[in-house]
Amino acid sequence: MKRVIFGLAFVVASCLSGMTTAAQPSATPASVGAANQREPSAHTIELVKRYFVAVHYDDTVNRMMSALMPPFLKLAFDRFPDVTPEKKAAITQAIDSAIADWLPKFRERMAVEVARVLTEEELEAAVTFYESPIGRSIVAKQPAIASVAKNLTEDMKPELLRIMADRLCHAIDCTKLEQPPIAKSS
Repeated sequence: MKRVIFGLAFVVASCLSGMTTAAQPSATPASVGAANQREPSAHTIELVKRYFVAVHYDDTVNRMMSALMPPFLKLAFDRFPDVTPEKKAAITQAIDSAIADWLPKFRERMAVEVARVLTEEELEAAVTFYESPIGRSIVAKQPAIASVAKNLTEDMKPELLRIMADRLCHAIDCTKLEQPPIAKSS
């Protein structure tokens, strides 16, 4: 059973680490790399924390985790089909608890890293904007925008899949690939 637990933890941790790097660009501009070397001041870190509050950073991360964890857990449980429903519930609760304890530590480290990348002037401007009525209004509308984006992505997925298939077939000449027979419906 210990092996199953470690396997599940590994799958979830791998998925989480992929989640944090998937949206990052592969190349870092030189100015950002140089900025990462400086130690941020306490004031700069405090500005980042204000920025996080103003843009509802915790809510965003929690929504993202809530959306991502069920498919990750399904993937993990599919790899270990002998896990009982009771153990699945216990594992899910343990993972949720671990993430809840880990997120504040992540946020603290993230604040330092953001403070290394953004200048104090940039942070002052961002905080001033996001703490203003217009900034708060925009932040309040982000979930609606995200919902629209999700629905639009679902609506447009067939088009994307067709485009991808066309480009793949152009790249590798699909006419030469052996295709499996299509199952006949009865």
